[in-house]
Amino acid sequence: MDIKTTGDENVSEADIRSESKLSKYIKSAVSIAAFCFASAFLMFGAGKAYSLSDEEIIRNVITVLIESGLIVFLWEECLIRGSLVYGNEKHMNRFFIIYIVAFFAALLFPLVNNLIWPYLSIFVLMSLFSNSIIGICSGCALLNVTLLLCSESSVQPFFIYLIAGVVAIVLFQHVGDKLQFGLPIFISIMLLFVLLVSYHVLFLNQTFSLAMLTVPIVNVVISSLLLLVLLNAFSLLVIRGSNDMYMEINDPEFELLVKIKNKDKREYYRAVHTAYLADRIAADIGIDRRATKACAYYHRVGMLDGKPEDMEVSKPYYQRYQFPESAVSLLEEYIKYGKTAPVSKEATIINLCEDLVNKLMTIFEKDKTAKIDSDRMIEEMIERRHISGCFDHSDISIAELNRVSKLLKKEKLYYDFLR
Repeated sequence: MDIKTTGDENVSEADIRSESKLSKYIKSAVSIAAFCFASAFLMFGAGKAYSLSDEEIIRNVITVLIESGLIVFLWEECLIRGSLVYGNEKHMNRFFIIYIVAFFAALLFPLVNNLIWPYLSIFVLMSLFSNSIIGICSGCALLNVTLLLCSESSVQPFFIYLIAGVVAIVLFQHVGDKLQFGLPIFISIMLLFVLLVSYHVLFLNQTFSLAMLTVPIVNVVISSLLLLVLLNAFSLLVIRGSNDMYMEINDPEFELLVKIKNKDKREYYRAVHTAYLADRIAADIGIDRRATKACAYYHRVGMLDGKPEDMEVSKPYYQRYQFPESAVSLLEEYIKYGKTAPVSKEATIINLCEDLVNKLMTIFEKDKTAKIDSDRMIEEMIERRHISGCFDHSDISIAELNRVSKLLKKEKLYYDFLR
């Protein structure tokens, strides 16, 4: 029965969950209200400090409230869709604290030359702690805050920093995990430099000279230093933490894998052999090796509770051992759809490797001296999936699938370890 008795009162678990959910909504609403109020209050104070008219202050406060509401809405939508990057869905406060700090800085930028505003770095920073769309919108909102406070604001600086910021976000979008920031920084900084020089020539009607390059060079130096500091801090706090976690869970002697071994040695060796083959193939065709290996090891961790293919049983283990978000996403896909209709390349490869390992182990359990034609077995396994439509929605190409087949056929010597 779902009834808990406390004195003379009976409280159902449904009521408890309802109260917990209501409490969560109230807490979220308070946080959103505090964020919007803080933005409006700072804008109001800045308007007074810059001696703006009452009409301008009202306009600015209303604009900031709308922008804050938009950012909150985008955050909640991306949270529901699961499109936030680098595990940012677990760190809502981190993003909004950074935004408020950047907001305060945006209020001070009107005091300096508009061509040395470090908005390139701000666009990149906001996107790294959310995702591309929120990064662009929050960067534009902060840029607009600065322009609203300028006595002689113009549209050209807005588009200079918007173009540079959007290009930088696109360049940095997929390089975080590999920590390869050099080329994106160089291209972003060069584009910003060209845009600033063009602004001098086209809109300030200055004749090209070395002296004219002083302000653009100052901005480039400031933006470069800020990017280097921010990206190093980001990689240290966010990316390397994920890398370290992968090193732990992908160790064959990791605590959770040892538990699987103690519970069922067949399951353990099946996971180890699948992970070995999947990792080698992932390395060859250039996909996420760490997540692939983790998925091969732990997609049947539910067997510890007698339910190896139940995501709801497996998920608490992933949470308890703090699996990286990319690993959890792949595990969810594989447990739910990976054995019948895999989509990602990682899930497709694990599906093939697991099936092959399972077939070989079954054969050798019956007869350790059995002779096998592994090449034919692999070809039939892939052909069967083609016929059944298993690959219809997979991201893997025919060329990559042929490459996978060749790689599996090369592992003949390894298959003897399965005996």
